[in-house]
Amino acid sequence: MQLRRSGEADRPFRVPEWAYVFTDETIPPRSLHPEGNNFWWVSFGGVKDTLHDAEEIREELFKIAYGAWAYIKNHPDGRGKGWTLDWIGSLPGKRESWRFEGDHILTQCDIEAGGIFPDTVAHGGWNMDEHMPEAFYFKGKPSILHPTPSPFGIPYRSLYSRNIRNLLFAGRQISASHMAQSSIGVMGTCAVTGQAAGTAAALAVKYGTFPREVGSAHLAELRETLLEDDQFIPGLRRMPSPLSLLGTPSHETLRDGMDRDWDDGSHGITLAPGDSCGYSFSDPVEISGIRIVFDSDLSDNKRLSCEEGRPAREMPGCLFRRFRVEIQNGDGAWFTVREEAENRHRLVRMHWPPVTARAIRILPLEAWGGNGGRIFSVDVL
Repeated sequence: MQLRRSGEADRPFRVPEWAYVFTDETIPPRSLHPEGNNFWWVSFGGVKDTLHDAEEIREELFKIAYGAWAYIKNHPDGRGKGWTLDWIGSLPGKRESWRFEGDHILTQCDIEAGGIFPDTVAHGGWNMDEHMPEAFYFKGKPSILHPTPSPFGIPYRSLYSRNIRNLLFAGRQISASHMAQSSIGVMGTCAVTGQAAGTAAALAVKYGTFPREVGSAHLAELRETLLEDDQFIPGLRRMPSPLSLLGTPSHETLRDGMDRDWDDGSHGITLAPGDSCGYSFSDPVEISGIRIVFDSDLSDNKRLSCEEGRPAREMPGCLFRRFRVEIQNGDGAWFTVREEAENRHRLVRMHWPPVTARAIRILPLEAWGGNGGRIFSVDVL
């Protein structure tokens, strides 16, 4: 359920005759003011069969949602004035249904211990968020948050089936207990498990094998590929490129294998327009590309507003919008191989025909915030 401001003209709302009518006495104790509310508590189905009773659950949710909105909109204290109902989903989203089992079932104890596994390929960090089965109709708090370490690791063995040879899992379907699923079911964690499962599927095709065999024979390649694609794996550093290890960096942190700041301190460098960073080589080398990880401000939770009318999200101020890549040839002259005028990416890969060079540098020209920006890593390819 999403609301938006209706401006000066207030629009009335008449509740459908099939929707529930709630009063101060019958409405469950929830956050029932429109400002900053994403209405996650409008849920139902935990006491039903979420697969076979899906239509019944959907109809019940419509009755609840429209009834709750009518309660807010038409409340005598005026809390709904200036707001209108913008959107209600037509399909209920499932938190859990059938449970799939992999070679490892991620548990509450695993998460509380930090999720330290030899085959970690993804991470989570959300609290274990235990929703009451009665959901909307539960009279007490609709959920209980159990703290977890942040981040914690998720093993590859929880991403494929133990008894269906060609089946991979991702998102809310991974092999996990009820309590573990209450943590890994948020969208960010679903995304990184999806990246891990998709990469594993590509390797299975590449080697003509199955998911379990990817874990036993190609785990190192799986994890290194994920790191190269900017997946964060707790406790694992990315291996810099061979040319980066051969050269002399302007800043050692450019090749320390950490593409974000961490508990041990900063892993990025701050550059103002006109500064530069890069590598030099004692003997000429052939360079055919570069991999850059810019700072996209991971301290910003980047959540979209649950209501219309708020200012649009801006690009992270520390992310470089404009930059140039230059190479120094054997005569000591610098020339531009690539220039970007509208960068919107954290991970940037650029390729060109091989060039013999003694040095390569990145010249940041402008960050989205108008001032300086930050770079975590630079790899020469």
